[in-house]
Amino acid sequence: LSRANKRCEPMLLARGRGRPRGGFFLWQQQQLRTLATPRSLYDPRQERDACGVGLVANLNKEQTRQTVLDCNEMLVRMSHRGGCGCDPKSGDGAGMLVGMPDSFMRKTIQSSLGVALPAYGDYAVGMTMLPNDDSLATEAKATMETVAKRRGIQVFGWRTVPTDNSALGAAPLGTEPRHEQIFLGKPAAWDETKFKRELYRVQRTSELEFFEQAAKNNVEELSMPYISSLSPYAVTYKGQLTPEQVLSYFCGDLLDDSFETHVALVHSRFSTNTFPSWSRAQPLRLLCHNGEINTLRGNKNWMKARASGLVSSYFADETSELLPVTSDDMSDSGNLDGVLQLLTTASDRSLPEAAMMMVPEAWQDNDMLSASKQAFYEYNSALMEPWDGPALIAFTDAHKYCGATLDRNGLRPARYYVTHDDRVLVSSEVGVLPSLKHSDIAQRARLEPGKMFLLDLEQGRVVPDDEIKEKVASSRPFGEWLDERRVYLSDWLSSQEGIGKSKVVVEDQVDPTVVTRRLVMHGYTTETMETLLAPMAIGAKEGLGSMGNDAALAVLSHEPRPTFDYFKQLFAQVTNPPIDPIREELVMSLVCPVGPDANVLEPTAANCARLVVEHPVLTAAEFEALSNPQTTKKTADGRAWRSATLDATFSVTPETSMLSKRGRQSVTFHHDAIAQALEDHHSQSASALETALRDLCERASAAVTNQTHPTTMHQHRFATGTAGASSGEGASILILSDALAGPDNRVPVPSLLAVGAVHQHLLRTGQRGKCAIFVDAGDAKEVHDMALLIGFGCDGVFPRVAYQALAKLRSDGLVAARMRNLLSNPDDVPDDDALAFAYRKALAKGILKVMSKMGISTLQSYKGAQIFEAVGLHPSVVDVCFAGTPSRIGGAGFDALQADAEFLHAVAWTGFDVAAQGRGYLSTAPPSVVVEPTVPRLPNPGQFHYRNGGEAHLNSPQSMVHLQRAARENSRQAFDDYTKAVDDSNAACTLRGLLRWKPEAVAKGTRSGISLDDVEPAQAIVKRFVTGAMSLGSISQEAHEALAVAMNTLGGRSNTGEGGEDAVRFLDNRRSSIKQVASGRFGVTSHYLANSDQIQIKMAQGAKPGEGGELPGYKVSDYIASCRGTTPGVGLISPPPHHDIYSIEDLAQLIHDLKCANPEGQVSVKLVSEVGVGVVAAGVAKAKADHITVSGGDGGTGAAAWTGIKCAGLPWELGVAETQQTLVLNGLRDRIRLQTDGQLKTARDVAIACALGAEEFAFSTGPLIALGCIMMRKW
Repeated sequence: LSRANKRCEPMLLARGRGRPRGGFFLWQQQQLRTLATPRSLYDPRQERDACGVGLVANLNKEQTRQTVLDCNEMLVRMSHRGGCGCDPKSGDGAGMLVGMPDSFMRKTIQSSLGVALPAYGDYAVGMTMLPNDDSLATEAKATMETVAKRRGIQVFGWRTVPTDNSALGAAPLGTEPRHEQIFLGKPAAWDETKFKRELYRVQRTSELEFFEQAAKNNVEELSMPYISSLSPYAVTYKGQLTPEQVLSYFCGDLLDDSFETHVALVHSRFSTNTFPSWSRAQPLRLLCHNGEINTLRGNKNWMKARASGLVSSYFADETSELLPVTSDDMSDSGNLDGVLQLLTTASDRSLPEAAMMMVPEAWQDNDMLSASKQAFYEYNSALMEPWDGPALIAFTDAHKYCGATLDRNGLRPARYYVTHDDRVLVSSEVGVLPSLKHSDIAQRARLEPGKMFLLDLEQGRVVPDDEIKEKVASSRPFGEWLDERRVYLSDWLSSQEGIGKSKVVVEDQVDPTVVTRRLVMHGYTTETMETLLAPMAIGAKEGLGSMGNDAALAVLSHEPRPTFDYFKQLFAQVTNPPIDPIREELVMSLVCPVGPDANVLEPTAANCARLVVEHPVLTAAEFEALSNPQTTKKTADGRAWRSATLDATFSVTPETSMLSKRGRQSVTFHHDAIAQALEDHHSQSASALETALRDLCERASAAVTNQTHPTTMHQHRFATGTAGASSGEGASILILSDALAGPDNRVPVPSLLAVGAVHQHLLRTGQRGKCAIFVDAGDAKEVHDMALLIGFGCDGVFPRVAYQALAKLRSDGLVAARMRNLLSNPDDVPDDDALAFAYRKALAKGILKVMSKMGISTLQSYKGAQIFEAVGLHPSVVDVCFAGTPSRIGGAGFDALQADAEFLHAVAWTGFDVAAQGRGYLSTAPPSVVVEPTVPRLPNPGQFHYRNGGEAHLNSPQSMVHLQRAARENSRQAFDDYTKAVDDSNAACTLRGLLRWKPEAVAKGTRSGISLDDVEPAQAIVKRFVTGAMSLGSISQEAHEALAVAMNTLGGRSNTGEGGEDAVRFLDNRRSSIKQVASGRFGVTSHYLANSDQIQIKMAQGAKPGEGGELPGYKVSDYIASCRGTTPGVGLISPPPHHDIYSIEDLAQLIHDLKCANPEGQVSVKLVSEVGVGVVAAGVAKAKADHITVSGGDGGTGAAAWTGIKCAGLPWELGVAETQQTLVLNGLRDRIRLQTDGQLKTARDVAIACALGAEEFAFSTGPLIALGCIMMRKW
């Protein structure tokens, strides 16, 4: 904490101790440059924001001063939707986009430049933010003038916009730009459409040149020129301001009584950080956005993929000069606006049509839609994936249209009003214009999910949602085009002879022993079969577990681990909500068009000639249809699909084998040997695995371009003609297959590496939009595996060996044994097809749940979105296979991953006995043939349930015995034994186990001679301890009360969890000081809230981040039901927490409400560690929380599907360190108290958590074990 306090000193000085104005900002920027590096956990790309949005318009297009005043009133009254950091004068951003104030502009330019402007619409105004450096500003202005004149556009001159910065805080003053307007004239021969398009060319060309100039001049992004707007009909006034500052800052224009307009958009930004950014304020060029695009990485990747095929009929070959329109340097709203601009300018689409295309309503299972609208959405789904996430988008071109639309979930509020005097108001709030009387309102309603509110400014009327969408849907023969060109994989099957549509499992005639060898080779274990696959095959749902995840991280494990295990799923918390895949089933879909993309800018029939895959996990029949040359499917014009199957295996020699190189060392190099392996990674030649991936990528490129490559497994033409919907001769379907892996020295490439490498390679070469990628995988088996493959760009997965594993379950009698109580007749055991059908159903449910954790509704949007973090992979692996994916700690390289693959291959085909010879030892490279006839047994390493001699776990039987003995006998020796056992386990399992105290720090501390008497006493330290949030019902009444009594006795605090608390306990020492509020609101009453010292808002839980709690009906006793306010015997399922918190501002409102419920108590917000949690925590601090808990993703006592327990959430070490760094950098650290939990067990754990920034420490599993509870990892 002393280090943190020192880091906070500049912040204290900045608050009135003589530091010059802007001093803190200068310090902050210096720290930002230092911390925003690979050595820091803060990442500016994780910044989030949410906002207040409003629209004011006059239906008759009459320009009035009242519109400006109403617009400002609306903006100011949404101040609570904006945010401010340390300085109340420093806002997160606010602004307004107004229809061109024609009379004001004419008067102003006449007086300042002596120029008489042409007619309205024949001139344009460009609002710019220029650097304060005169030479840089002059260069930027010259660039815009040169580009405009080159296109024949007249330049009237520049005008400096009068501003008043006297009310601004230090942060915005530190980067305040110069605001100048450029005035351009339309050539007489041009119509308005050509003028609009040429202005867009000027904007884009200038922006791209600005980036080149910035790179040349070594100018940071904050100092780059920025074009806020360039239009004949609109001008944007915005900046790093509070809503109250907008009018006064742009006083020369907005406070002038002659400044009149007919339409205005307003926006107030609440950012999770406090870093100034004038350009990121909104409105943007066409829209303002309240929400978050959860699929942004995928949207940007797919825009990059289709870039080579983008050709505008107007810009022709020069279209590429306008690209890219998306960037990592822009916010999600900026990227959304960039694509919307492209679609409405470079194509003939109207603004409403482009909005419908990018943010479609739920249409796949919506029987209420007309056939024409259904066809429109299906057609456009073939062109572009939805920009998915909670979104309210207000848009306008200030000439023809203005309006607003909601995403398919409707997770942002919006209401609209139409008055009798033809004024229109749309806002994300109620009461933004209090002067509006009820008698003035002619029409009012809320904007519904997926609906659009539209004003036709030319016709002067509100256009109903059905009317505008029917008009757009009827503008082209979308239905006819679909009938001609669309191909459904399911229809494809029914038209093929010899392929049964219901056939799910490949009839494998090989010896069953070969299947066992394949299972071992691909990493299957006894637990895989019994814990994961059996529940899915029998009950069509994932298996459940409990008590968190205390097994070793994949990078630290001494067992061979699948590449899938190196990734953790990300999830939504605070800035946008997870959604419930059951309750929101209507808006969710797994249907996805795949195959070559066409030209998005030209709507034609050719665009929908794609293959529609209805389930991402393929049946054997579907896979055969894709890969069999006899299953030709042509489009109406005779064009056909063509596939290429690429071998995804590799061979090793004694020189390239990682086993023979390392001898008796752990072949995976994880743990002790990993440091040396990574140190010489780049000095060595590429490993056999890395070489195989490079070769695979080259073969994929060759297949797409129809070039011959000697190592392609096989390539065939389904029929004569071109490939898919593309005009080239290349393959439109790539199948990456490890089917050739086996005894002949063929080692399978991990399917995730194969898919990721090929997807990233084709993105870089511009070929990804020309083909579909399917994988024939032996190692893909569970929900997490499928989600990863899809998330990194795979269009469909054929889990070949998983289907064989299901058949083995049945033939070995395990299915019959598991179903013995369910079957009246033993002969009614489901056949292989039925098991596979249930398995695919379970995978579908699981994939939907994984998507829903991030608030994503469609698989098409999830595909390629890379919503994961790599934990323990070397940057070389990430760069090649998973570019853009967060990976903050380094780790295993290709050599380590190859060693795992080699080891499993050796065990499977050489008869190598791990138990007899020792894990990881082979004296020579794997032989090329099977040398041992003994069929290996499936291993049981104890990944899910502790097994002696297997995978390391934090909670071992030995440590439990020591802890219970220490607690019962008050034995210091037993506790020391417990501490040693846990610390040893930590070294094998966790990141903190790898940390060592710096020798120089220890030496300095020793020399200082601090007496133990000078250290904070134990009686004070234990007051920092709390017990975790374990609800009454998930644990017994006796255990729940015992924890409360113990913590009250110590002076610490206990937490009720989300299950409420008996009011009788409020009066004695059984009272829990911390009362939790979760989305189920079980037992939450005013009495409950008032009887707390701290109210904790549960945004996520470590046991299952992004998911809600569940209590089965048999646990809901009369007592539990009375405490929770529910019915005995009825199961309780909470929606994902906090499903009713749609944004950071909503959380701020809930915090305010809870403080009103208990003015003397604190309000805490519980988060779970993931990349970006520090940025979220900064937003929570700005929302005026008093306390933040950052839980590790490995803790928790609740029951959940194994995917949620094992595969989501990061270690608390990363979360706490990132939160500490980000809060300090933002000047917010002194506002909150920071707590952590997640498998905390020993004094060393607490000391490390403290050193990383935590001030309080929560324990859950340990206290329960000390009480004598039985730890059951099964549920």
